[in-house]
Amino acid sequence: MDKDAKLENLTGFQRCAILSLTIGPEISAKLFSELSEPEIELIGREMVRLENVPAKVSAGVVEEYFNMIKAEQYITMGGVEYARKILTNVLGEEKSSVIIEKIERNLHKSGFTKFQEIDLQELVTFIQSEHPQTIALILTQLTPKLAGEMLVMLPKKLQSEVLCRFAKIGEVPPETLKIVEEVLEDKISFSQTMGKFGGVKAAAEILNLVGATAEIEILDKIQEDESDLATEIKELMFVFADIKTLSKEAVREFLKEIDNSDLAVALKHTDEETKKHIFANLSERQRKLIDEEISYLGPIRLRVVEDMQKKIVSVIRRLRDEERISLSAEEEVMV
Repeated sequence: MDKDAKLENLTGFQRCAILSLTIGPEISAKLFSELSEPEIELIGREMVRLENVPAKVSAGVVEEYFNMIKAEQYITMGGVEYARKILTNVLGEEKSSVIIEKIERNLHKSGFTKFQEIDLQELVTFIQSEHPQTIALILTQLTPKLAGEMLVMLPKKLQSEVLCRFAKIGEVPPETLKIVEEVLEDKISFSQTMGKFGGVKAAAEILNLVGATAEIEILDKIQEDESDLATEIKELMFVFADIKTLSKEAVREFLKEIDNSDLAVALKHTDEETKKHIFANLSERQRKLIDEEISYLGPIRLRVVEDMQKKIVSVIRRLRDEERISLSAEEEVMV
């Protein structure tokens, strides 16, 4: 496993595999006794693939599992709002909301396991002829990472329309889900309980996980058709090209956390304005070193560049979350 792997990017079965390896065979055997054979097989596959799992990721999986158990106990005792109130006091609003949302989605989505068993490319082949609203509903059944991968596999003419519809999904009546079930001929199973899926925030999360090229194309198309929605999504995102909108103080702060070699890779394919803004906040010596690094790189895969840009963006978001920088264009006021 990549040393930079993050908990939020793991699938449910990868989490189960990590948990099983962490708690040992005896306790894992008790957990497996509650699962179906296909589920055990899929977890087993992930266990075989796992290698060098970072300690931070293992600890995060165990903590998440523990919090989920406690949350389910609280829900049983006093309902969802009772559980939310207790968890918010212990973990804070953001973490508690994520946990409650996961539990609610697991309670309401009987088809989730089946999605894990279907090859993503096969799923795309099967659904791409369906109505964009149907595809958007299917996206709600996937993790943001898988939804992002599936989105870029769709024909380009479908991508923006599907994401627009996904962003607008709110309460889904059970009769609508029943129609979707019938259309897909029971190959994909949905819950029959009223549920809230998708939304602008979730759409932004998906776009943050697709490659920069696809992200720009999809957003540009949404901008043409529904500029207000595009603005809403953009406000919840921050992409590499948005660095040029940061204040000098913010740029200098995040550059302290980035190696010159990583920055060189990220700047190998970006717009001139973004590069100029970054260079304006570097010393002449640093600019010269990075230019040399870029020239030494030679031809490089676009995917490698985009992955590095996403890595730098994740650093910027972390600094934002730590309130060390602001993502607005205004100059930072230091007191």
